[in-house]
Amino acid sequence: MKALRENSKDAKVFVLIHKMDTIPEHQQNLVFEERKVLIVEKAGEQELELFGTSIWDETLYQAWSRIAHSLIPRIGNIEAGLKQLCELCAADELVLFEKSTFLEISHIEAKVYKDPHRFEKISNVIKQFKLCLFSTSYQFGEMAVKNSKFRVYLIDFTRSTYLMIVVSNKDVEETALRLNISIVKPYYDKMIAASITRPNTY
Repeated sequence: MKALRENSKDAKVFVLIHKMDTIPEHQQNLVFEERKVLIVEKAGEQELELFGTSIWDETLYQAWSRIAHSLIPRIGNIEAGLKQLCELCAADELVLFEKSTFLEISHIEAKVYKDPHRFEKISNVIKQFKLCLFSTSYQFGEMAVKNSKFRVYLIDFTRSTYLMIVVSNKDVEETALRLNISIVKPYYDKMIAASITRPNTY
């Protein structure tokens, strides 16, 4: 940490306090805070972001998604554009996933959803499906799920992202959705590529 402070003062440092599942649930917050105090003391003035994680629940996915989100310096511009796209498409929700890891980079909600772990569940489903394709000559391109209440489209958006669109408005035509997305694709490709830099991260 001393070397980090001397050579890279502005580095973002993320600390995962792992195996939280081995601690009784009623003691987890207390133990996390105790470990946090110790780590912060060792770090001195270095700014930290800490996460309590476990491979057995959603916390690890949430931590890595938060880290991925933090590493995109112009994320505010991307999110402002996603909000406009969400309104333009009359969508209930837009979610931007990183292409290789399927971590959630950002999402815009026009409608409140009760399940806070839905992104991890969706990510696991898609990753398992992609694994099934490894033994075939096919590659994952996009996916559509439709029922009487809503439609979900998972679309290859930019070189590094997938875009998920959730629509419950039956008056919204799929053709219009795809047209809107095709129009903004080049803009987002340039903006996201420009945003993905390599900050000092350890």
